[in-house]
Amino acid sequence: MGMNLMYSPLETIFGATMEREGRTVTAYTSGSQFQAFMRRNDDGNNYEDRITLFYSVTAPIIQGSLVSYGNKIYILVNRETEENHCYYKSSALACNGMITLNDGTVIGVPCYGSSMKNGLVEQNSVMAMIDGNMEFITESNSLSRQIQIDDTFNEFGRTYKVDNIYYKDGILHIISEVTTNQIPVEHLAVIIDGLTEGSYMAGDA
Repeated sequence: MGMNLMYSPLETIFGATMEREGRTVTAYTSGSQFQAFMRRNDDGNNYEDRITLFYSVTAPIIQGSLVSYGNKIYILVNRETEENHCYYKSSALACNGMITLNDGTVIGVPCYGSSMKNGLVEQNSVMAMIDGNMEFITESNSLSRQIQIDDTFNEFGRTYKVDNIYYKDGILHIISEVTTNQIPVEHLAVIIDGLTEGSYMAGDA
């Protein structure tokens, strides 16, 4: 009973805030929906889009989860609790890229790519990006875990080769380097509902 009294005021405040400010957020991988409210972290000098998400301890997400809200996808980079059994809060970072392997085996993994490191070299007093490395983070799930060392993907106008991969606290970290530009393999198919024939020539009725 004492435990209930201890958390009752917090639960009341959390519930009232959720009722007033709660929004429907979707767990990107599973499609499960839950309620959360958020606070934007913006000091005016940060080019990252980062928010703090508050949600019930029963929400179907963990640290590292991808969530979609509005027209953006966020990755939860941590999960904290204020020593209560009521809610969690997470710092959520807006994804800025999408990983699709050039061989087509993995398609459409939302990710956040940090700033290029060692990306500028000097040649005859002209600065040119011919080398460099970048770390990408995304949710560790059955799709992203198919990414392997030496795989390549195109993003931010360059081709990256996966040099190393590690998993930590629900987050997949991909360490990559700029490599020779590649043209992705296209796997295209047109499926028209209602047609029974296997193929049609252009102009067929």
